[in-house]
Amino acid sequence: EKVTIHPAIEDAVADIENRFKSTSEIRRGGERGVPLHVWQHKAFKNWYGAQRAVGNRLDGCIFEWAFRVGPRKQFLLYWVLHVDVHVLAENRNKSNEIVLARTDIKSVCPYYVPPGAQGPEDCEVVLIKEFRSPAKTDDCFIHELPGGSAFKAQEPVVEAASELHEEVGLEIRDLSRFVDHGPRQLAGTTSAHRAYLFSVQLTGEEAAHCR
Repeated sequence: EKVTIHPAIEDAVADIENRFKSTSEIRRGGERGVPLHVWQHKAFKNWYGAQRAVGNRLDGCIFEWAFRVGPRKQFLLYWVLHVDVHVLAENRNKSNEIVLARTDIKSVCPYYVPPGAQGPEDCEVVLIKEFRSPAKTDDCFIHELPGGSAFKAQEPVVEAASELHEEVGLEIRDLSRFVDHGPRQLAGTTSAHRAYLFSVQLTGEEAAHCR
């Protein structure tokens, strides 16, 4: 974490008040081990909200790591907590796992149904070939649906359309064409983040643009 320097004590106090004004909730037990910047992160709220909804309790928490991006490293992208969770359904505590999370992603499945197509196997789906540092494929590239995440809060469908435009160069302004298939957790044993999936049927002209 970078240290914030203020020219006057009044500025420092105002900054502290601003940081804490959105976290008036009283924390108990392991909640007190969650750093403020993680506590306020949407990915943490989603994960912890799901845990509390089924009666689980955070009895212990050790902050392990965070990864920030942006010109001034102002955006929290990933964080890791070593947690001790009381599992109500099993009446036991589990403390040998970490919670890794990142900002949720929005993905689009753009597909084209050619004339005379008899079924899904005859359709064309647009995939992006992109280098990903963790890749272990034969060429170390990943073939995936257009998608990603944004640091500015937007409606999922707006973000999905933006990702399609950014990665494919295809701008679809009529958002009613996008079919919402809901969010799903991609790797529940590894990461708490989710992917919001949308699909959109392309016209022949749009499909030709993507080839």
